[in-house]
Amino acid sequence: MYAWITFVTERNEHGQPTASIKPGDEVTRQDLGASESDWEGLIESGSVRPQPYPKIPDNLSPAEHFRSQEGSRSRGQLTEEEVQERTTFQLPT
Repeated sequence: MYAWITFVTERNEHGQPTASIKPGDEVTRQDLGASESDWEGLIESGSVRPQPYPKIPDNLSPAEHFRSQEGSRSRGQLTEEEVQERTTFQLPT
């Protein structure tokens, strides 16, 4: 499974983050110390997904990247399969 949001895993005595799991990092329930029900909630919300987080250029926000990908599809630069792969979220069976 892959993180699709940033999870803070450690904080210093001032409450500042000192370690985190970033979008695209592989993550397990144990990495987050999550209960089974919390883990299922993270999967249901899309915070953790079986699909790898896409490579996003440093000069774009995730929203800008996904909008540009949608524009590529409308201009015929992405196949329908590529669009489905980038936009479909499925729970593991």
